[in-house]
Amino acid sequence: MTPLQRSCSSRFVASLSSRSRGSGHRRGLASSKSVRYQLPIAAPAQRAQHGFTLMELLITITIMGILAAVAVFGAGDYGTTNGCKSDAQTLRNAESSFYSSNGRYGTQAELVAANVLRSASVLHDVQISGLSYTVTETGKCQNQGTADSSVVAAVATTQRPGLTVFVTSANGAPIVNVAITYRQDAGEWVVFGTTDATGLVNGPLASGNYDIQATLLGATNVVPNVVVNPGTLVVLSTVALTVRLRDSLNAGIAGGDAEIVQTGGSTPTSIGSTAANGDVVAQVLPATYDVSMTFAGVTATKTSTVVAQSTTVLFQTTTLTVHMTNTTTGADYPGVSVVIKPQTGAAYAAITTNAKGLASREVLSGSYDVTASYTVAGESSPRSGTVSAVPVGSSPVVVEMQGQ
Repeated sequence: MTPLQRSCSSRFVASLSSRSRGSGHRRGLASSKSVRYQLPIAAPAQRAQHGFTLMELLITITIMGILAAVAVFGAGDYGTTNGCKSDAQTLRNAESSFYSSNGRYGTQAELVAANVLRSASVLHDVQISGLSYTVTETGKCQNQGTADSSVVAAVATTQRPGLTVFVTSANGAPIVNVAITYRQDAGEWVVFGTTDATGLVNGPLASGNYDIQATLLGATNVVPNVVVNPGTLVVLSTVALTVRLRDSLNAGIAGGDAEIVQTGGSTPTSIGSTAANGDVVAQVLPATYDVSMTFAGVTATKTSTVVAQSTTVLFQTTTLTVHMTNTTTGADYPGVSVVIKPQTGAAYAAITTNAKGLASREVLSGSYDVTASYTVAGESSPRSGTVSAVPVGSSPVVVEMQGQ
């Protein structure tokens, strides 16, 4: 091992060791004392047989006040929460009834006019988008958790014969290339068709009870026990999944490749590469996914990501910095060529230390080999040294290296 290699390894290991040391955990536990407070209640002999002291009356009034506050505010919260849930469910029931008659969802005014809703809600609002709707919280129901948080298939009727399946995004845009299959009595899945440019697939299907399955980007959703009659319409909605790649300063990074696979699956599907803003967006079926990002030869994965509504999955790089100093003088060492190589991929392009002896690169979490090369006056061959298997997590890492 060259002097450079010994210095690199020892300094980096020492740095890691110093970070792993922690202070003891017993400090602050050695002494503990409690102070008991006792209310100064008068002795029995000093008060009348049927009277109360002022202190006793104050204590009683205080306790009654606390109990009253708990009863009023506790019951109020309970009533608000349950009232919001009931109000939201009333709106959803009204939308289902309106859809069955009209083949679309309606505004609150339309629901009232159709006599499926007694009066417009002041606790929730309904926003219509294409063949989907969203319930949002207003007034006293804000932050009560009663807004729509998932997308559910709707079953209605249409003028088309047979069975029609329509797949739409949350904003009403049609979703193409969704494979639709069906089965009866837990039998084999039978191919029904694939959605076209309008998001629709239609075909003959005998009346009966069926499970309807949609497959998109390798993920599946099943609508169970659909009663199919002539003119049955099954509407499914997708949700937006945004996979985001940012650097340590939160700026977008282009060129990161994103893949998804439904949790438990084996074959990931590409959803594209990040744009200049660091985002790539795909419409997916509500499901649980493993989401992967590959950048500069390194892949990071976030498993079991629940995507029930519009969801953003963030991957962020961190800074791997090499600090080069002169062994003899201790001064910063500029002009040193530094190559960072992920242990799972090819080496990155070389970077050069600046006037402060620093060279940095943004990398995903992983393990890296760091090699520094420099030339000494009068020597024909450059000197070099490597620090192997540098672990990089979510915090910036500095590798100290020295050369003559």
